[in-house]
Amino acid sequence: MFTIGYATKPVDVYVAQLLERGVTVVADVRSVPYSKRFYEYHRESLMQHLQQAGIRYVYLGEELGPRSKDPQHYDETGQVQFDRLVDAPLYRAGEQRLLRETGTTIDMLAGEVEALQMAWKKQCLARAYRKSE
Repeated sequence: MFTIGYATKPVDVYVAQLLERGVTVVADVRSVPYSKRFYEYHRESLMQHLQQAGIRYVYLGEELGPRSKDPQHYDETGQVQFDRLVDAPLYRAGEQRLLRETGTTIDMLAGEVEALQMAWKKQCLARAYRKSE
């Protein structure tokens, strides 16, 4: 799994980097798959660029995106708490969909993906520990 930054580069450079790394699927986990500044990365445009390069696009922002509709996923200041988010049933369903629908070499597209990945790894370890008890 890769997390190749996209915001500071033209979409053709991003796609070339995906191809160089053998990425076959991009999992878009942005809650809002649009950018105010980077129009090439709007969902429809990105899908077209990826399709032309033979890369599959899977949108998982509803399940894995950081803008949860559940108020329990936020702290008192309104900041999403990734450790709460990754334990939610919708998020778990998104994890399963990610594994089911993507290939073996994927790129996760989101501005907050590092925090999301850390929370996901932590949660996976916690689940594995609970199963071993």
